[in-house]
Amino acid sequence: MNPLVSINATLYFEVKNAAMYGGEGSVGYTFASFSDIQHIENLNDDFITDQKKIISKILGVSVDDVSLISKDAYITATEGPDDEGEESEEKQV
Repeated sequence: MNPLVSINATLYFEVKNAAMYGGEGSVGYTFASFSDIQHIENLNDDFITDQKKIISKILGVSVDDVSLISKDAYITATEGPDDEGEESEEKQV
């Protein structure tokens, strides 16, 4: 890859039933970011499945309780009343 190109990727997740977010019946949100990716072909379904397994293990839930969601869904779900009208820290180019 061209050394002048830098690729970053962020995966957004909805997590159900995690103690960190309130336990059984709760829904929480998290993300995983990766910077300076050299081989984008490795950002595939296997990679996403592996990330879901890691998150489920860290948060003590089933892999079935972790779902990949869009950035828009993440922002909508995590925006609080104090965040309305403010620009997100993450910017798309």
